[in-house]
Amino acid sequence: MQPGFRQPYLWLHIKKTAGTSLHRALGHHYWSPPEPQGWKGVYVPSFLQVETIYWNSVLNRFRTPLGDLMFKKMYYAKQYLYKNFDDIKSFVVVREPVDRCLSMYWYLYREALGNSLRSTPESLPAKVIRKLLRKTKTFDHVQGLERFLETIRELRTDPWKSIHVATHSASVWDDVTDPNGRVLVTDFIKMEHLKEGVERFFQPIAESSVEIQLEHLRASNRNRSQDVSIVSPKAMQQIKELFGRDFELYDSAR
Repeated sequence: MQPGFRQPYLWLHIKKTAGTSLHRALGHHYWSPPEPQGWKGVYVPSFLQVETIYWNSVLNRFRTPLGDLMFKKMYYAKQYLYKNFDDIKSFVVVREPVDRCLSMYWYLYREALGNSLRSTPESLPAKVIRKLLRKTKTFDHVQGLERFLETIRELRTDPWKSIHVATHSASVWDDVTDPNGRVLVTDFIKMEHLKEGVERFFQPIAESSVEIQLEHLRASNRNRSQDVSIVSPKAMQQIKELFGRDFELYDSAR
């Protein structure tokens, strides 16, 4: 059990759901394994190499190899990591699926553009995004988003073409359920209610000595109305097909 808590907890980080802000808010209560000098940001220890208190952090790293359960993280945790899994209080932050898709698109598009400017064509995410954008002939983001969603569909059958893009665009439903569709997470927090949700989650399990830095949990300042303008009817249908069960999880979250 983590020091300062009356009950063990597990945070499953879904990409593009305020993970950086949450990491800052949890501070030293989210235990990350020490990184060897020169390995900052790329160090991926195995679960056998580190103490159990670091397992949550290792589980959340997209480079951590989980075999056939790469996109079934909670099921992996239940099967192979925590013998007391049913006693663990867990949470996931969920984002409205269309908004999350737009965030994925802009994040990966801008990363690809930045990599191009830095002359690093060997970067696979950059190569993937540049390829799909070239097919539009111009940087038409309406068509670009449609092609991006087609790429996500292709990666669902062959994620190793770009594990970075595949993990950042994985469905929430797959990661939080077992093969029979049973939900393995105890609490779902809507991203727009992040501060209240995190406070509600930790209040009953944290000792008085625990300080969650809630000031780090701020709403996004992105102009969603501008983003939505690039979502065509085709793209909306693609999102519903790719992330259909995620809409259900979002609607049921608090």
